[in-house]
Amino acid sequence: MIAAGINQQLVAAILKAYDLDRMKLTLKDLSPSEASQALQAKQAQALLVVMPISEKYLAMLGESFRATQS
Repeated sequence: MIAAGINQQLVAAILKAYDLDRMKLTLKDLSPSEASQALQAKQAQALLVVMPISEKYLAMLGESFRATQS
């Protein structure tokens, strides 16, 4: 999870709403660049990104993944 401290209540609500606690997920706080690297190294199977849906933030997220692929 990126910025888990800020989004902790939202993440808890999502986990509860979709009954994801029963799946025994391991959640880890990652920076955007660490998230991309974790996916590439198969250390993560999925990402939960909580951010405003705006051009600015979508561009920042996309850039963090492009930067690690170069």
